[in-house]
Amino acid sequence: MSTTEQDELPVTADETDSTLGEETLSDDTTIGSSLEQYPEENGRKYHAYKDGKYLFPNDEHERHRLDHQHELSLEILEGDLYVSPVDSPSEILDVGTGTGNWAIEAADRHPQARVLGVDLSPIQPTLVPPNCHFQVWDFEEPWGFERQFDLIHGRLLIGSVSDPRELLRQAYESLAPGGWLEIQDVCPPKSDDDSIPPDGPYRRWIGTWCQALRAGGRDPFLAARYADLFREAGFADVRVERFRVPQNNWPADPDYKTLGTLNCINILAGIEGLTLRPLTKFLGWTLQEVQVLVARARPDVKDTRIHAYWPV
Repeated sequence: MSTTEQDELPVTADETDSTLGEETLSDDTTIGSSLEQYPEENGRKYHAYKDGKYLFPNDEHERHRLDHQHELSLEILEGDLYVSPVDSPSEILDVGTGTGNWAIEAADRHPQARVLGVDLSPIQPTLVPPNCHFQVWDFEEPWGFERQFDLIHGRLLIGSVSDPRELLRQAYESLAPGGWLEIQDVCPPKSDDDSIPPDGPYRRWIGTWCQALRAGGRDPFLAARYADLFREAGFADVRVERFRVPQNNWPADPDYKTLGTLNCINILAGIEGLTLRPLTKFLGWTLQEVQVLVARARPDVKDTRIHAYWPV
């Protein structure tokens, strides 16, 4: 696929200077009923554990979108879960696991490995491979692992990371010798032919959403900085793969057209949920103002005259 200077998915890095620790994966955290009493805000439900830490919903609508997003991510990587050169991992960590699709599939593909998926919400299925486990856990808190994992994976963490340096430091210290950290992430959409109208509703949505994320201490363009941050954290072998994911089916190429169709479904399903809390919490918008912004942007998402893509 085509590449650009800013498009980043995934960033992978090899940590080769650590020594093997003795700590092993702990048992699943017991999920209390309080963690499943999800607070409702503007008609959407959100995580209860550390309420407000994560900006996006966790309700049924969002879970369906996350399931679809997993299929989109597999399409981007042509069926692969990751690109790091890890053949037979024994311990895998998936941070921000969401509905757990990636962790479950990793456990199926690597039956010899123990896979731990962590998230603020206990929204993962209970029928999972025996080598797959889930915990309610904030990956921005102290980890407590030491030189343990052969692969640490994080996907589409945009808007979720307030201190990327600390995240990478803890990941570095948690990798076994020769282990890899892979972060697959995205930057806000752009176009190379200026086909996103500069004063149009979609451009306004992009700008306002980025403004809200910054106001909340999250860098919407963090994906473009990961490579430098990995090196700063001490990773020895930093690799970057870049993809352009079309916003809809505007490309002539059939593979990109399919990818764009999947992405358009994902954006339309998620645009309101991704926008609500950031704008109401950090910019003081009302529910009605957000709904108007989103409603006006939706037609542009589907407009094939707009040659937008998401740098991934």
